Amino acid sequence: MLANAPETLLTKRKLRARGVNVAVHGVDVVVPDDFGVLQRSAIDSGVKLFKSDYRTRRLPTKYDYIRLGNVAQYLFPEVLQRVFDNLAASLKPNGLLMVHQHGRKGLQVGVYRRVERDGKVFFRREQIPA
Repeated sequence: MLANAPETLLTKRKLRARGVNVAVHGVDVVVPDDFGVLQRSAIDSGVKLFKSDYRTRRLPTKYDYIRLGNVAQYLFPEVLQRVFDNLAASLKPNGLLMVHQHGRKGLQVGVYRRVERDGKVFFRREQIPA
């Protein structure tokens, strides 16, 4: 699982409380002022935090699940396309990308599965159970 740094700690705690033990990494393009505090808390929680600019390069490992929260609405279309290309390259086969944002219409969520066909990689939108 991959998510941004501050929300990652909360996610890991919620998963652990439900008995789910998965590797969780947090990534931020911009490191917050309290990153040192977050890192110490992350180490205690078993979470690895790092900075990476997924707008310009792929992430350093492959993931089953990536959550892109409150980012897409701030990017120009050509930058967003590069982000999706880099995230697709950072997902394992059949991996999931969850994109969510808070806006005037409330919380909007889309879940997409990484699919390979004829040597090409693309995302297929998944239905979210009610």
